[in-house]
Amino acid sequence: LLGVMVFQRSMAVRIGGRPLHQRAPQSIMTIEHGNERSGMDRFETLGDGLASEPAVTSWAENEMQVFFIGDDGQLWDTYWDGAAWHERHPHGGQLIGNPAACSWGPDRIDVFARGVDGILMHTWYEPGGWQAWESLDVRLTSDPSACAWGPGRIDLFARGERGELLHGWWDGTAWSFAP
Repeated sequence: LLGVMVFQRSMAVRIGGRPLHQRAPQSIMTIEHGNERSGMDRFETLGDGLASEPAVTSWAENEMQVFFIGDDGQLWDTYWDGAAWHERHPHGGQLIGNPAACSWGPDRIDVFARGVDGILMHTWYEPGGWQAWESLDVRLTSDPSACAWGPGRIDLFARGERGELLHGWWDGTAWSFAP
């Protein structure tokens, strides 16, 4: 069962029987559901110190990566490996707003966020590890949204400086942006 559920003003995502993520004030909570007949629900906290909404993506079956901007302005993550949640890891940056994350294939995760100057920043994971933040040299007035719809393809959307809807895309070799 795929679905999106809204709890008050926070958005939560449920993928099959996997955890559902919802932001509570200053913390990440998950809700794990059994099937609809079992009635089993379990809530757990994954810690506090959030300054943003979480962003969630998956690059493999039974795996989830959760990203958020911490109270210290850095990007942080925690992940689920199909059996347990793992320790949080910092990824640096001086960021504001909410991050966006997507994956276009196994062992690939891309994360986007606004720097404190409003410039769109990008980091990614590949088999060699996490890469340093890079500036995509576009000033935003909203948080980015990201989508990957095929290997090597990412589309980004955000509000630009003049209030316009910006569209950016990675075609496997280069970034391009158009209003």
